[in-house]
Parts: sequence; structure tokens; C-alpha cells
Amino acid sequence: MKTVFSLSILVLGLGMSCQPPALAAAPDEPAARTTVELIIEDGRPMVDVTIATSDDRRETARLLVDTGGGAFIIPESTARSLGIEWGETFLGDGREFARPKAMPRAYLGDLELPLEPQRVLIGIGQEQDSEGAMGLFPGHILAQHHVIFDYPGRTLTLAAPGSVEPEGEAFAMPVSQPMGFPRTEITVAGETWGMLLDTGPPATIISQAVMDEWQAARPEWEHHEGAAGLGEALARAGGHVLETMVLENVEWAGVTLDEFTAAAQREGVFEQYMSRMMTAPIVGALGSNAFMDLRLELDYQAETLYVSQP
Repeated sequence: MKTVFSLSILVLGLGMSCQPPALAAAPDEPAARTTVELIIEDGRPMVDVTIATSDDRRETARLLVDTGGGAFIIPESTARSLGIEWGETFLGDGREFARPKAMPRAYLGDLELPLEPQRVLIGIGQEQDSEGAMGLFPGHILAQHHVIFDYPGRTLTLAAPGSVEPEGEAFAMPVSQPMGFPRTEITVAGETWGMLLDTGPPATIISQAVMDEWQAARPEWEHHEGAAGLGEALARAGGHVLETMVLENVEWAGVTLDEFTAAAQREGVFEQYMSRMMTAPIVGALGSNAFMDLRLELDYQAETLYVSQP
């Protein structure tokens, strides 16, 4: 996102809506909680989501679970299979999108997802990519739930807000509206930096200006021009990588991250563009390489992050 990986879809479909819809209670008492397999492909978390039409035709699409993503994106291949029609197409960061003429429904396990019409898009030309993802499960939908990413256990849980007794150490996690983007902080080279908590990209992304500061402060840290290591995974996923640095002793949420890869994005993407969508300024996006050994609970309602090591 993120984050450049998410920048192509961060604000597409935002429309005029300013508040996320409430979780609706239907007469048949729909599921209020679901736990599904969390599929890790090239460092990115994905889930299988069922897309359904009004006549109850159903298809499964593999979606990237992206706390920094802005639109619910259905791949064209899935839309065609279901007979979903769409209107005029438009471009976003070089990719083509369209809005469905009739709203589909979406389910994670037995839980129906609260789709918001202005933020549902068809990814034109989009099929399962080389890394496995077929679409996007974005932050504003996650933000309407209590979310548990159990990376070691390879599960994702969505539950009704206030219905879960959290586990782990608690940390502040301010959440922006209407995007539902969670903010966190890391400490690098003795300084604290604001970040988007961003499950989408496989590597952490940072402003080039900040990476220049880190390189000056810690010239002994491994550094590469262009993509290297996890930076290559980020580049394969569509991110733009100017430089790659391997950080040491990064402090985040009570955890020390060592030999930790960060990829540089041009200055201003986070400081100017992304910070406007956050509760406070940020300089980068903390990616999935920070989370692989951890269990994260995102209590969006209480704006609190809980972190534990299973």
C-alpha cells in the first residue's frame, strides 16, 4: 500500500461515503464470527472469499487481506464467471477498474461481509496473478470487525466488535475514517517513526528521505540499490523499490525485529499523500515481514492492537 503496493487502489471507490456501514443484524441471525485459513503466498496474507450474485450463483476468489487497501476488488475472471456486468472502465495507477452494475454479496466462511457499493470494484484484466492473489480484501471492511491475524497458526478471524476478550500486550492503534487505516510506530536507530500497519506488502516500505537518514546514522547496515531480498518480493507484487536496506534492532509492539528488510519509496508518498488518510503523519508502511512470527489482534473499535507470540 501501501504503501505503493496499495496506492493503486487506496482511494478508488471511496465515493461520497464518509462513514462505514454498521454490521447489520438479519432475521436469520447470520454468523457473527468466522475463522478461516490464512494463506501466505510470497509473504502476503490471503483468504478465499465466496462471491455471490442475486440469483445465488457463487464463485471463490482468493483475495489479498490488506489493512492498507482502499477498495474491495473482484477480479474480472470471477465477475465474468458469475455473469456480473459492469459499467464504464477507468484507470487507477495504470490499472483498469469498473463498478459492477448490480451489487454482489461476499462471504468469508459463513460471515457475510458488509460491502459498501461505492467501494466495490471489478479489476479489469485481473486474474490470479503470479503470486496467487486474485483481488483485494481492504481495510475499511476489516475495520468493521475485531480481527485476529494468527500468522504462525495460519488463520484469520473476523468477529463482531466487542465480542472478543483480547489476548496479548496492548498498544495504541489509532484508526482513520473513512479508510479504516491503522497507525502504529516503530523505533529505528533510536528514533520513533509513525507507520501504517499494512498487511498487504511482503516487505516494509519507507520514504527514501527516511532511509537516507538511517543510512547516514548506520552506514554499517546492509544496503542495496534497487530491490534485494524481500524487496524483490515487493517488486514482483507491483511495488516500486528504489533501494533496499536490512535494518537491525527495530523495536515494535514489544518485539525486536532484527535483520529486517525495508524498501524505499520516493519521498512524499507517505509524508504528503498517505498521511492525509491517517490520524497522524507517517513515513512508511510496516509490512507483513514484521508479523510472520506473531499473533495480532486488531480491535478497531477500541483502536487497540494486541500482540503475542504463540
